[in-house]
Amino acid sequence: MFQSVINCNHLNADASPPLSPGVINLYYAIIDNNTDNDNTTQQQLASVALTQDQWLKVREKTNATRLQFIKQRVMLNQVLKRHLAGLELEFQRGPVGKPSVKNSAIEFNLSHCAEIMMIAVSDANPLGLDICQHHFSAAKVKRLSQICLTSDELHRQNAPEYFYDRWALMESWLKASGVGWVKGVRELASHVFDSGNLYSYLIPLTNHDLAQLSPKKLSIALTAQQTIKQVNLIHWPIQH
Repeated sequence: MFQSVINCNHLNADASPPLSPGVINLYYAIIDNNTDNDNTTQQQLASVALTQDQWLKVREKTNATRLQFIKQRVMLNQVLKRHLAGLELEFQRGPVGKPSVKNSAIEFNLSHCAEIMMIAVSDANPLGLDICQHHFSAAKVKRLSQICLTSDELHRQNAPEYFYDRWALMESWLKASGVGWVKGVRELASHVFDSGNLYSYLIPLTNHDLAQLSPKKLSIALTAQQTIKQVNLIHWPIQH
């Protein structure tokens, strides 16, 4: 079920509000494009902060993406450890590959687009998050709109932002449902969202948060199993 834009509390990195039903902590950061191929820097970051499985993934990355991948996973691990009360961080994967924290009720989902990184954390399953930059060509927007929007939505698509908002909402829904992209883009038509107790929201951006940090227009959507009452938007510091 698609909801309207949801309000957010804006907090600094020192804040770590406790999780409770209907409350989402949404952490965000700008992680620069990888311009540092220093193997020493990569090794230091990975050795102190990544799990064994994550380190194996690092080895699969090319030099062009490796350092950024490390920074993203370092941020993820730091954020999750804040909510684990000293318990060891260990990941497991579901039937379609969606990761979760082993032996914990914490649910998380991450999304990154270019240099932008966001992590949603909740105590309610499931959870989906998506960031969509407004950078597609007009021809691509038209083609994707014909595939994934209903005829009524196409009729109401009178603003450039409409497509990106809907795309982000649908991707977050697919991630929360556990379906992901396994059925292909043609399954994105809005009628598939009529089933299931999932609620999707657009996250507003103001000059006080990510909109100020990013030069590009963004649509950000969050989907949860229960109605979201509050989103705590928390700026996370990243060391480069």
